[in-house]
Amino acid sequence: YRGPESARACLDGIRYILKAGCQGSLLPKTFPPKSTVHDAFAQWSSQCILPRINEVLRDQVRKDLKKRCAQRWISGSAARLVRCRSAQ
Repeated sequence: YRGPESARACLDGIRYILKAGCQGSLLPKTFPPKSTVHDAFAQWSSQCILPRINEVLRDQVRKDLKKRCAQRWISGSAARLVRCRSAQ
C-alpha cells in the first residue's frame, strides 16, 4: 500500500473488519486485498500508529460536536444544546 489513498483504503478495510466482526477473507472487493489490509494492520500495530489515528479521529469528532452544539445555541435552540451536552 502506497500513498494516502491506499493507506485510507487499508484503514477503511480494518474498520470494516472490526465493525462487521468478520474475517479478512470476507472483505468486499471494494477494499484492498486481505493480505494488504493485514500487512497494514500489522505494521501500524507494531509502530503504535493505530492508537494515534484513533486519537486524532476522536478529537475531530469532539471538535465537530462542540461546533454544532455552539451553532445550535446561537440559533436559540436551548433544547438541542441540552441534547448535545448529554451526548458528550
